[in-house]
Amino acid sequence: MNDKLRKKIVYACLALAVIWGFYNIDFNDESVPEEQTRAAGAVLKSNPVLETVTPEELAAKENLDWGQDPFRTKVYSRRAKPAGQWVVSGILYNKTSPLAYINAQPVRKGDTVDNARVIDIEKDYVTLEYGGSKQKIYVLEG
Repeated sequence: MNDKLRKKIVYACLALAVIWGFYNIDFNDESVPEEQTRAAGAVLKSNPVLETVTPEELAAKENLDWGQDPFRTKVYSRRAKPAGQWVVSGILYNKTSPLAYINAQPVRKGDTVDNARVIDIEKDYVTLEYGGSKQKIYVLEG
């Protein structure tokens, strides 16, 4: 079979498929019978999982023995840290370019974080200079 004949067959099948689809389309607006719609509404109304819960009911359910909903997201507020308070949450130590995470910010030697300059980064602590004095801040445990 050559390419011209194959193309003619494919186009003929395409034309027949379009014509068949056009004649088999149902143009009625009633695509779902009314009995099925009523039955689905009854199922939705009787399903306790799909009902809405008011905030008061939700708070009352959180105080029950099983505790609060583990899938409910919590809203956390960030408090501003007072000046001079730093937390080292991690150190990626490399002799050539160590990196530390102080107050959730990545810093390198010479950077400034919350008005303190990073003097040195070692394997388990960071030396900061603040107000003319040097302080060693150790990595948090856990």
